[in-house]
Amino acid sequence: MKNNQKGFTTAELLMTISAIGVMLVLTLTICMNLIEQSRDAATIAELQSAYQEAQLVQQNHQSTKDGHAIFVSYQDKVGDDGKTKSMVVIRDFIAKGKNDNSFTELTEDISFKDVFHETMAKLDDGSGESYVIEFKYDQAGKLYLVQAFDQESYNEEILE
Repeated sequence: MKNNQKGFTTAELLMTISAIGVMLVLTLTICMNLIEQSRDAATIAELQSAYQEAQLVQQNHQSTKDGHAIFVSYQDKVGDDGKTKSMVVIRDFIAKGKNDNSFTELTEDISFKDVFHETMAKLDDGSGESYVIEFKYDQAGKLYLVQAFDQESYNEEILE
């Protein structure tokens, strides 16, 4: 008598399902890392764009018509910090970072990276929040400080 059984054993099924599960976890991990890297790159690109806008506003000594970039000048004095002669405030900056990773490798090509003041750490935790970015200039018109503040808690009275 021939015993002709067809099908898979329980062990074979469990190994196949386990292998599929491991591959799925690896794929999801890679995808999540790629998504975070693209968010970080988008935040860096937005920061570079904000810098370009701030430089134009600083050169023209005039805010943008839409109120997105505001020029603040201290004509007869310097700001509260004793150094600021003017600043450009960029509103509605959206930080897309989400995890506790680092922008370090992405900021290497940014020309103004040496004037960040805890800005990148704040933006890296942003997770889609809206910020105000201050670009501060000294009496010679040189950028010396870039700071980020939560849009909701920013004191807009300094802009008046």
